[in-house]
Amino acid sequence: MAAAPDRVRYPMNAQSLFFLCTQCRNHLFSIADSIGEFPSGPGVTHGVLCRAAVNVREDDTPRLLNHHPVVNVHCNQCNGHIGERFTDPANAPELHSEQGKYLFYYDKLLYWDGFGLHSCSTGEEIIIYDNGHL
Repeated sequence: MAAAPDRVRYPMNAQSLFFLCTQCRNHLFSIADSIGEFPSGPGVTHGVLCRAAVNVREDDTPRLLNHHPVVNVHCNQCNGHIGERFTDPANAPELHSEQGKYLFYYDKLLYWDGFGLHSCSTGEEIIIYDNGHL
């Protein structure tokens, strides 16, 4: 599958910390843009909240998530459903009343910690091949 021509890539070095799509390994957002976790119930964390994302697209199907209006967010490379964008944060104090926050699901994310790639849902390290490809 060909990559989108305007795809943003973060450098895979010790100074970069960022998240990727589990399915196609498309870069999604930097740790600097993350603002915390989003709980889905007592003792259960749903995913990570962030201010800004790259290489994503949104659909125009509004719905509610925990009583908050959202639209679906998809990876723009593989089209996988990877999260939501909150559309009315004035009703969501945990989002600091800023429109446009993203929620990405842990089971849809990989994390580059500056030295290796890990599954966000299991913590398992992902092997990077010698030729530098994921």
